[in-house]
Amino acid sequence: MDAEEIQDHLDPLYEAAMQEQQDIKDCIEQITRSAKDFIAQRYAEEIHNLSAEGYRKLDDVIYDHADNLATEIANIIYGYEE
Repeated sequence: MDAEEIQDHLDPLYEAAMQEQQDIKDCIEQITRSAKDFIAQRYAEEIHNLSAEGYRKLDDVIYDHADNLATEIANIIYGYEE
């Protein structure tokens, strides 16, 4: 098998991996946006009383959980395809 044949076999795998990464990124953005919108509506008054550190911690927690959830969703979606 020459280099061109190897590349032909790897290109679809690379494209699938890039699509999966884009899906995870998009999912993280949507989950993060949704969480922040919910928090802004539900805890509007409380949010205004947070310290700068509180804002950072809240942002970190939202992102960490969004990242984990998006990755788990992608693992299920791409791991259980028929």
